[in-house]
Amino acid sequence: MIPIEIVNDNYVIRNICLEDLEKALDCINQSEENCKILGNEEYISYNYIMERYLETLTNSLEFFCGVFIDEKLIGIIKGRIENNMQKEIWIMSFIIMEEYRNKGLGTNILKSFEDYFLKSYYIKIFCAIVFDDNISGISFWVKNGYIKSRIIKGMVTNNKNIIIYKKDVEQK
Repeated sequence: MIPIEIVNDNYVIRNICLEDLEKALDCINQSEENCKILGNEEYISYNYIMERYLETLTNSLEFFCGVFIDEKLIGIIKGRIENNMQKEIWIMSFIIMEEYRNKGLGTNILKSFEDYFLKSYYIKIFCAIVFDDNISGISFWVKNGYIKSRIIKGMVTNNKNIIIYKKDVEQK
């Protein structure tokens, strides 16, 4: 797992540890919408999140972060670095609990996250994976300067289409 610790006046973004998994599960299962963000039609189980956590622990190019306000987990960010010709960050999951949405916090968190990877790892290309029925997610990524790069049709078990959004942080 990539070591991450981003400290802001309002929040901290840091690696999820084993003790945080139950809180991360609660964050995801807070609503059906959160589960759909991950491409699941149903709430996820502790075993499922544990498997994702263990996969991340064993891969030096992956991250699984919690967003904390006063030690309360209010969101998660999960993804990986693609180490191809141009290093890219792939954000597979970005969830903020509903009570913290639509206040600019998600945008602020994303900006801190992008700045961290630009300064710490010199990564300029960021990609986000969004299911095509996640209208609020699509709106969030577009609002934050991400451009639709391509669509992958029916590649997951639920037969949803995946949209890849991309941003070059130096093209501001």
